[in-house]
Amino acid sequence: MGSVYKRGPFWWIAFKVPNGKRVLRSTGISSSQPEREARAVLLQVERELESGARRDANAATTVAEYAAQWTEARKARKLMNATRDLKRLRRHAFPVFGAKRLGVVAPREVRAWVLSLRAAGWAPRTVRNLYGLLHRLFADAVADELIIASPAVLKKGDLPKKKDKDPKWRSSAKYKREEVDALLSHGGVPADRRATYALAALTGMREGEISALRWNAIDYD
Repeated sequence: MGSVYKRGPFWWIAFKVPNGKRVLRSTGISSSQPEREARAVLLQVERELESGARRDANAATTVAEYAAQWTEARKARKLMNATRDLKRLRRHAFPVFGAKRLGVVAPREVRAWVLSLRAAGWAPRTVRNLYGLLHRLFADAVADELIIASPAVLKKGDLPKKKDKDPKWRSSAKYKREEVDALLSHGGVPADRRATYALAALTGMREGEISALRWNAIDYD
């Protein structure tokens, strides 16, 4: 029999999967809601585990295999960074997790990986972005019912604070007029990239804001 408990702003549940592993998982239900709502989630999970409707923690799919499928799904949703994100995973995460089955990656391994990135001297924002990417991958694997819970769970303080590796870098990170002109007009730069650079240079929008723009956002008046 599993258990229900409060953790931060949500109700969490604890239960065992067929291989005996104890799993902790957030229900996503606010801790201000009645406990019975969280117990209903626990009961449903236990019923699915008993019936075999959910795959257990020994899911055969490896992290690298799922990442490839995950990337194709993200491409289908027109996410511009899907391919780049996969390359980042291959470089930084696959040497540690790539060959492992999704269901056997443990939180302590993810935590050790994050701490190793910090020890290797990667910039704080880079460490946070890489962890966020792995966190999204495992969260989607939970949604796809390949694993019961995500191992991408850290303790407070494991992630570095948001700051630049070189605090003096940002104030000097500026393009010269000639450099901007080259980015916007050089024939060797693909047209779609020139459009992106133009929006960034002339409006000051961030990459995410530019990526979200659609043709119907143009005001012709």
